[in-house]
Amino acid sequence: MSQIIGHRGASKERPENTMAAFVRAHELGACGIEIDVHAILGDAVIIHHDGKLGRCVSAPESSIYTYDAKTIKKYSAGEYFSPLYKNERIPLLCELLEYLQGNDMYLNVEVKNDSGFLSEVGELTVNLLERYNMLGRCIISSFDHGILKSIKNKHPKYKVGILYSSSHCINVVEYCKSTDLMRCIPIIKRWIRSSSGVAMITILLLMCGL
Repeated sequence: MSQIIGHRGASKERPENTMAAFVRAHELGACGIEIDVHAILGDAVIIHHDGKLGRCVSAPESSIYTYDAKTIKKYSAGEYFSPLYKNERIPLLCELLEYLQGNDMYLNVEVKNDSGFLSEVGELTVNLLERYNMLGRCIISSFDHGILKSIKNKHPKYKVGILYSSSHCINVVEYCKSTDLMRCIPIIKRWIRSSSGVAMITILLLMCGL
């Protein structure tokens, strides 16, 4: 089984991980979108790839974990891409989930915890997915397999995906067995490009016991 997912939205045509990129992915007919989430001060769950500001946000290079939602919203998340998107801001996860209520797009939520600042990021993420009735329309993925184990133990109905790269020389099925993650889905990303040049990924789901 495979699905075409907009990687950080339509990140070739719009600033990555912004509402503009998510809307554009829907316009282009993507089945769903892949996002990255962090929990920051005040238990806000934001959509952003890096653990720092600076690369694609008009702010001094600094840890995102030192900001709350109100403060981080002061900075443009689109001006680096084009002046046309200078008003784009780092979205809250709840803002995207609100948008998804109006369509049937699938969501791959990659949970990040770069600093270990908030170990409950997984629980905060699931709480929001529950609030917006996203069960059956999402998968929660992470390179932090401890977070996935915790989510699966507390919320067994949610699909979770172990992220790993092709450079990891592991027998993924045996790994899942040995780490009590047999009811998780191993995921490896392969890059493709659509005819419009929009970066997409194919998610290969190896159905380990599901």
